[in-house]
Amino acid sequence: MKDLNNVYVLLVQPTGEFNVGLAARAAANFGVAGLRLINVPLGIASASLHYSSGGRELLLNAQFYRRLDDAIADLDYSIATTARTGGRTNVLRETYRPASILPFVNSGKKIGIVFGREDRGLTNEELMKCDFSVTIDTYEKYRVLNLSHAVAVLLHYIFINVNQERASQHEPLIRLREVFLQEFSELMKKSGYPERKWQETWLTMRRLLVRSDPEEWELALITGSLRAANRALNLAADQKKDQ
Repeated sequence: MKDLNNVYVLLVQPTGEFNVGLAARAAANFGVAGLRLINVPLGIASASLHYSSGGRELLLNAQFYRRLDDAIADLDYSIATTARTGGRTNVLRETYRPASILPFVNSGKKIGIVFGREDRGLTNEELMKCDFSVTIDTYEKYRVLNLSHAVAVLLHYIFINVNQERASQHEPLIRLREVFLQEFSELMKKSGYPERKWQETWLTMRRLLVRSDPEEWELALITGSLRAANRALNLAADQKKDQ
C-alpha cells in the first residue's frame, strides 16, 4: 500500500480551528507518519477535530513541542516551505521545487516538512534551522496559499511521484553533519575568510551537503580532512605565539 510513512508534517504556531482540522485531514489523505504541532499553548480545539474528519486520529495523536528545534531533533532532514523566495542575493530564502524532496523521501529517511504561520510564514531564524526550503509555484500576483491547501498540494505532489519501493531507514547522520559544519566554521574563521561572508557560506555549504546526500564514510572522510586542516592552523598559530 502506497503511503508517506517516513514523512512528518510540522505546523508552526497554526491558527484557526478550521485550518488545523483541514491540514490534519489533508495529511491523513496521503498516509504521513505523523503530525507535529509547534507552539500551540491551548492544544487542539474541538472544532479542529470536527473539521479533521478522517484525519481525526492523526490529530489526536499529534505531538506537541514548544520549539522547532525539539520538533526536528530526531529527523534526518527538515524541509521548510515558504512563499517568500529569494535567490543569490538572499541565500536564506533561496528555494527549490518540490521535486527536490523526492530523493530524501525515496531514501526511507525521516523527513519533516515544516509549514509556517498563516499570516507570515516562517521566520528567518526558523528557516535557518531547516536544511533547505521549497516553494509551491502559484500565480505571481498572489503567492500565498492557505495552510491546509499548501499541505494538500505539496503532499499530493510527493505522493504521486514517490517511489513506492523505498529504501529502509538507516541511522541518521545528524550528529556527523553537525561535526562537519563545526569544523567548516572553524576553518573559515582561522583561515582569514571574510567574516561578512561566514553565515552565507555556511548556509550554502549546509544545503550543498544535504542535497548531495553523502554516504556516512564519505562525510566522515571529508570531516577528517577539515579537522586536520584546523589542527594544522592551530599548531601554526601556537608556534607563531612562541616566537
